[in-house]
Amino acid sequence: MKWGLGHARDRAGERARDAPNERQKPPTRTKPGRGVGSGGPAARPSVAIGADGEVLVAWVGNGVPAVVRYRPDGHWFRAHFLEPSTPLAAGFAHVVLADSGVAYVAWERRNERGVAEVRAARRDVDGMWSPPSTVAVTGESDMVALTDLALGLDDTAHVVALRVTSDAVGVVAACGHPTVGWAEPATLAAPAREESALGSPFIAAHASRRVVATWPQGRAVHVSDWYPGTHP
Repeated sequence: MKWGLGHARDRAGERARDAPNERQKPPTRTKPGRGVGSGGPAARPSVAIGADGEVLVAWVGNGVPAVVRYRPDGHWFRAHFLEPSTPLAAGFAHVVLADSGVAYVAWERRNERGVAEVRAARRDVDGMWSPPSTVAVTGESDMVALTDLALGLDDTAHVVALRVTSDAVGVVAACGHPTVGWAEPATLAAPAREESALGSPFIAAHASRRVVATWPQGRAVHVSDWYPGTHP
């Protein structure tokens, strides 16, 4: 199901701005920052925390996606590299972590042939990471920009991305399951001629199995919702 949202005024925000300015306590920094991984200049990292306090941090360093684990007893593990050490111009990495211990990391890259891809790896409950899978792919002269990753019921993962071709920009989404793998990506927004007409999409999933993606397009915000196994 798809619909567009107009430019509704934020009444709640207006009330908040009209309310008396209450004094807020500044955030408390309990520990100094520390380096937990290396591997060349690092792109924007992503972090997830589980029900037991486990933390996963994912990033791309020198073109190689990596993930590092923190145990609640204070121990940081060595970084695990999700692709071979040869840099392949990988982009941002995103990580999600389920209460069961299943985790996903997704990232964008260009492969050895120069084809743009969204790639993903899954960590099972035993702590072992799967080999990377290709989630979405484009032509050699095109680009695919991974923008968000969400975790759904039964440890499913959902990615949403912008697919940029030489003459159009579109929004695509794909679902991954621990035992089934990744489904073919579905198109959420018809390709737009102007790149500025489509903005970065974001995605969320609920325990009811419902998945919702949203993105700006033109002068409106658009939303698409569906259930895994059905077409968006």
